[in-house]
Amino acid sequence: MKIGRFLLYVSVSVLMPLMFQGCAEPEEMIVVGDVVVDTDMAQLCKGETLQLTATVYPEDVAGKVDVEWFSSDESVATVSPDGLVTAIASGRAFVTAGAGNEFATVIVDVRVADSLAITEEYVTLEVGEDISLTLETVPATGVEGIVWSSSDESVATVTQDGAVSSVGKGIAVVRVSADGLSDSCEVYVVGEPEVGDFYYSDGTYSGELFSKKDAIGVVFWVGDPTADDPTLRRDFPGCTHGLVVSLIEEASTWQSNYRSFNSTVGEWVSENAPEYMSPTTGVELEDNLNKIVGYNNTQAIKAFNSDYDNIGYKVDMVKRLQFFLGNKEFAAPEGTSGWYVPSAKELTLMIVGDMDGNINDLYTNDMPVRDILNESFSQLILADQFSPELYWCSSEYDAQNAFCVGFYNGLVAYNTKGAMNCMLRYVLAF
Repeated sequence: MKIGRFLLYVSVSVLMPLMFQGCAEPEEMIVVGDVVVDTDMAQLCKGETLQLTATVYPEDVAGKVDVEWFSSDESVATVSPDGLVTAIASGRAFVTAGAGNEFATVIVDVRVADSLAITEEYVTLEVGEDISLTLETVPATGVEGIVWSSSDESVATVTQDGAVSSVGKGIAVVRVSADGLSDSCEVYVVGEPEVGDFYYSDGTYSGELFSKKDAIGVVFWVGDPTADDPTLRRDFPGCTHGLVVSLIEEASTWQSNYRSFNSTVGEWVSENAPEYMSPTTGVELEDNLNKIVGYNNTQAIKAFNSDYDNIGYKVDMVKRLQFFLGNKEFAAPEGTSGWYVPSAKELTLMIVGDMDGNINDLYTNDMPVRDILNESFSQLILADQFSPELYWCSSEYDAQNAFCVGFYNGLVAYNTKGAMNCMLRYVLAF
């Protein structure tokens, strides 16, 4: 009996909770229709953050379910429980927001930098000179994985902090890159000037053509042009490196109204402008015919042209020079002599270079310097190659004649001042 009563008690105690449970209200079933994130793609730089927002639909269940966030690769980007994404390292991660059985994914691309730029477009260095290039990045700090390189280490080398050292003449492209971004700077390294070098508007020169600079002439002689020209030495004592010839040429007379003037410009200079040497010269070895004195001659002729009494007798080629000087495209750099009309000696330097003896004896078909200069001219759009013609110079012979030089045979001769069959080039000392 006791045993049967015990079993009865147990059965009742077990059945009572079950009876009450069967009477409880059923839980509300929540069904999520969709999850939408405010963007589907994001680009971040390392260290940047982005707050994402997820919206659950339908709206009447939005506050009844939790949105869970997770990242496919936390080494690239992490996400907090409230949707704050933090960029960790370069790469791609998929950040997902989930609620119920629905989810939405955002593609997160992380870069080490949003932009990468070298401030200097190009730099010019002398051999042995160093410079540190300026790198601008976004973000401004903390960018990693930057790599510097040089296209030609025989010209310039670069360290991994952007310090450039020049090694030899030429052009090298220094490049910086990081995470698919890159920028470059052309490094122009110059040494001692050489015949045939391109001469630029900033006063530099190079054997290779520098694409980012404006060539205004070509070096045709290397040396000290002030040695024989006291006027040049007085006005521009620093012009001791060489001479440059202009890229373009034109036809001109020397002095169209020479018959009416019936005298030499040199005689007027001796009487009225004694600070200059006379541009009139003989043909002996010791005469100015054999000297680099084009700057002096041009200044003397300018003084002649500026005298009101000579208004009807102006030297035409120096008048034309004034128009050339007004052409900003070929403006001479500061510190140079400015453009002037070469002397006879300077013209022969464009043909054969330095020579022993009297240029009045020159006659040749071998013109090595002329050929070098023509090769340089051929690389420039705005350059005229030398014509096989006679070229005027600033050296005067007598009242009727001035000197000219044949660029087909090297012959130094004189021609009637009114002749229109002669070409004209300008030069400058640097």
